[in-house]
Amino acid sequence: KKAARVAPRWLFVGGRRIIEMASVERQCTVLMPFERAGPQDEASELQASLEKKEVAIKVETMKKIIKLMLNGEQLGGLLMSVIRFVIPNEDHQLKKLVYLYLEVVDKTGADGKLLPEMILVCNMLRNDLNHANEFVRGCALRFLSKLKEPEILEPLVPSVKSNLEHRHSYVRRNAVLAIYNCYRTSDTLVPDAADLIDGFLQMESDASAKRNAFLMLVHCAQDRAVEYVLSVIDQISSLGDIIQLVMLELVRRVCRANPLEKSKYMQAMVGLLSSPSPSVTFECCGALVSLSTNAHVVRAATQSYCQLLSHHSDNNVKLIVLDRLTQLKSNHASILQDSLMDIMRGLASPNVDIKRKILVLSIELVNPRNIEAVVGVLKKEVIKTQNDELEKAGEYRQLLIQTIHGCVLKFPEVAGGVVHLLMDFIGDSNVSSAGDVIVFVREVVETYPKLRDGVVQRLLDCFPQIRATKVFRVALWIFSEYCLTPEELEAALNVIKASLGDLPFCPSETGTVGFSDEPRSHMAAITQAKPALLSDGSYATQTSESTGRAAGADATGTGAQPTVRSLILGGDFFLATVVSSTLAKLAMRMAEIKQDPVAQNQSAASLMMYLCAFVRYGRSMQPQGLDDDSHERICQCLTMLSDLSNPALREVWLRKTRESFAESLVEKQQAAAKEATEVEEAKAKLQADDLIQIRQLKGKQAGGSNTIEDEEEADLNRATGAGEHEEDFGARLQRVVQLTGLSDPVYAEAVVTVHSYDIVLDVLVINQT
Repeated sequence: KKAARVAPRWLFVGGRRIIEMASVERQCTVLMPFERAGPQDEASELQASLEKKEVAIKVETMKKIIKLMLNGEQLGGLLMSVIRFVIPNEDHQLKKLVYLYLEVVDKTGADGKLLPEMILVCNMLRNDLNHANEFVRGCALRFLSKLKEPEILEPLVPSVKSNLEHRHSYVRRNAVLAIYNCYRTSDTLVPDAADLIDGFLQMESDASAKRNAFLMLVHCAQDRAVEYVLSVIDQISSLGDIIQLVMLELVRRVCRANPLEKSKYMQAMVGLLSSPSPSVTFECCGALVSLSTNAHVVRAATQSYCQLLSHHSDNNVKLIVLDRLTQLKSNHASILQDSLMDIMRGLASPNVDIKRKILVLSIELVNPRNIEAVVGVLKKEVIKTQNDELEKAGEYRQLLIQTIHGCVLKFPEVAGGVVHLLMDFIGDSNVSSAGDVIVFVREVVETYPKLRDGVVQRLLDCFPQIRATKVFRVALWIFSEYCLTPEELEAALNVIKASLGDLPFCPSETGTVGFSDEPRSHMAAITQAKPALLSDGSYATQTSESTGRAAGADATGTGAQPTVRSLILGGDFFLATVVSSTLAKLAMRMAEIKQDPVAQNQSAASLMMYLCAFVRYGRSMQPQGLDDDSHERICQCLTMLSDLSNPALREVWLRKTRESFAESLVEKQQAAAKEATEVEEAKAKLQADDLIQIRQLKGKQAGGSNTIEDEEEADLNRATGAGEHEEDFGARLQRVVQLTGLSDPVYAEAVVTVHSYDIVLDVLVINQT
């Protein structure tokens, strides 16, 4: 039978109920996934399997026992069976499983005293520590490095020490860890541990064994570790990367305690920036930036970060490097501006998230010295997005367009070099990308009068390539506001008429002069019949009927790409109102320039035919036709065309609208500047519980040094989200994930919060019984 489990006690922390596991938790050094499949074996069945002679059966049984014990089952009664029937076996796989079992089994009784069976286990460990096979010795030493019972460790210390001189490095490196664990468990077990490991470190040649020995000195005898570093500081670049990482951590700890010691290590740390190991380079960059504010040192660290960003293959590493560069920007922006082109080499990565971070960082670092080079790189990247094989080309192109737009807002002189290139993508299938382009063009023609003529002419040429209705609307508005010469007005009218096609829109009006109010259901239909294969293998006649709307749309050529006519025939009457207002504005500007009443009447009459066709087609659509707002707008445009010389209409339609847009641009820029100022002012310079630094009260050693980053506190702030923008309650509710049904006896839901690379699950559990 299963042993009864201790009922957990409950604690309330921050309004949430959590389990207090201190009374039931034990030391855990092994973690394995376990899924119950089928009925569970009883302890007697497992014991019978252990007594069998077949090694394969014992291996499978030991695996089951270990997984069950890790899952909370109490199988300590099998300890004697394992000692009798499994430990004497010399099979290496079984030997490894025995040590895993000994890690998870209880070694003390309910009274806290060591179990009598552990005497037999201790004897087995002594034999394995003196075994002829180095694998068996290594397994025993690895087990001892995780053991916390001094009663078992004490008689084994002499055997562990003798393994420091073993011929195989695998045994020596594990022997160091075993001695380290003995010293941490009780320093009386190995009182001469520091001297022993110091001598071992001087004589050892294996990199892993030296790293383990040095790590022990760092935690147990830091003065000896510092002496060793100073003795090999000239050869530190030739040491293994694993020991270099530990040395870097020691240097940071020493310099944090005594900043005046930095000069002893700075030259060696700069030399480690050229290490072939990316891990060493990354850690060295972080150490240098935290220990020094010297421009040359920070520039060298920045260059190393850029090398990692360009040459490392792991996308996670690149994202972390970009985060470090973003942190550097707050204190060393000028140095990063000099290295901006090296940072932008990371755009060669196929990952869109990396490209997005680089572009965001670039727009913040761009300055008058590098704006031309940055825009040149962005233009090349935009051209590369024309390749269909590029991953997420449309999304990346949109990011590039937004970045170029931001560069133009900061440095208007580069607008002329990018606007014509971006207009090649005005017909992009990605609606968001094309929309960003046309909005950028609209701001350019208003803000930079010198570029207006060329941009408008290019837009007239690109108008037939447009596919999105949003882009059509903005382009038509640009025509109505910035086509000012007779030639531009004629060209705009011709382009719009070509995109609308021939009148009428309704096929039933062909050959008629007037407009009838017949319902759309009476329009002629085109019937086609063709054979179709049924599921039983027989043939039948399939008849398809297309109404006048579809026939009209096909007749105007909707196949390759959407045009203004096809969009209006599809029911986009908002676009029809924009076309109407554009035609009316163009006719009014033409009448203002050319004082010819006959020509004005002829032009107005021809344009009225298009507007009336919109109304006629909208009314003929059933059941959803022309909406009231669109109908009213088109009627206003008809009123304009009937009175082109009205000065009040000219003032409102030709001047006020453009002035309103210019004012909106100014207000937008002012709002952006105000928001940036408010965000900067809202940032907390210090937290309420931060330590107050009084320079006059500091010691002499720390008085003349620069502020050194307290990394432990920084890590804690990142993990808890301190200093980040606090979201409102509504935004928090949007991230709630329901874990159970609303009618379940226990209802649970979770809120997922991500702080840098830490994920926090805030779980709410409600007992509804």
